[in-house]
Amino acid sequence: MILRKTAVALAAAVMAMRMAGPASASFTNHQLDTIEDIIDSGSWVELRSFIEANPRLLRGDDALAVLLREFMLAASSLYAWLTFDPAMFPDLAKVDRAQAIY
Repeated sequence: MILRKTAVALAAAVMAMRMAGPASASFTNHQLDTIEDIIDSGSWVELRSFIEANPRLLRGDDALAVLLREFMLAASSLYAWLTFDPAMFPDLAKVDRAQAIY
């Protein structure tokens, strides 16, 4: 639930940074697009990986950097790592019933 609330706040911050234009020079439009796409997909593991690959995103006192730091803190908790990412589960719709073992 904490990650979901942080993601909503992150989405709002991304929109605000986009409207700020040149004032948000610490983030490129491409990075903002990527963050927005990842949030829309709900892949918290992917968002964490993206932030780890772009540590400059965590620097600064702007709202987005603060929220990204909060997200990283929340995502690093033991509970967050014990939850399963839906991408890890196989797509059972692709399993042929005739070949399935019950």
